[in-house]
Amino acid sequence: MPKVGMEEIRREQILQAAYRCVAQKSINGTRMKDIAREAGISQGVIHYYFQTKEKLLNELLAWSLQEYLEGALNKITFEKNPVKRLKTLFKYQKQVVRERADLVTVFYDFWVQGTKQPDVRDKMKEQFKLYRDFIHRIVQEGVHMGTFKEEALDYVPGLTVGLLEGFAIQQVIDPDCFDASLLAEKSVEILLHTMARDWDNPDNLG
Repeated sequence: MPKVGMEEIRREQILQAAYRCVAQKSINGTRMKDIAREAGISQGVIHYYFQTKEKLLNELLAWSLQEYLEGALNKITFEKNPVKRLKTLFKYQKQVVRERADLVTVFYDFWVQGTKQPDVRDKMKEQFKLYRDFIHRIVQEGVHMGTFKEEALDYVPGLTVGLLEGFAIQQVIDPDCFDASLLAEKSVEILLHTMARDWDNPDNLG
């Protein structure tokens, strides 16, 4: 049995090792022995915490999205205005693509697997819902403040995820295909144009 307090540390160690392996070798190319070698532990230890590769990968998917959302939350926490929070979210996505392309690569590897494997698809659905809920809370703040239209709650979370993810995959595959700063700026502008109560007075939007 692991020592008290060691379980979470060990699980994190294994997940980080799995993350590095998947980023380098892909999901299909990663074996449990690769993860054990990367973590510097035996396969038996990995199987103690994660009985199968599938269970480990399911948790890795949640862990990867949590890495992204925690980073985004840290960036927007100090922005009280929901408009500035949305703008900051797009700037953060640009930063992630530039500095953490491995995170995007891992997430999209899961996305591909989700088109073929029902269990991965179900897990991806859960993670995308968390992603949309994260954005929904930002939009809801704007609705409560009178900045955004109430109907924006119905479509902006899904639209924002689509814009952010489409932006990321294009930049990872073809980093010179467009001006990332301009795209981030125009994406927010398009969103605000559809959801703002007072688009004719943009200064009121923050």
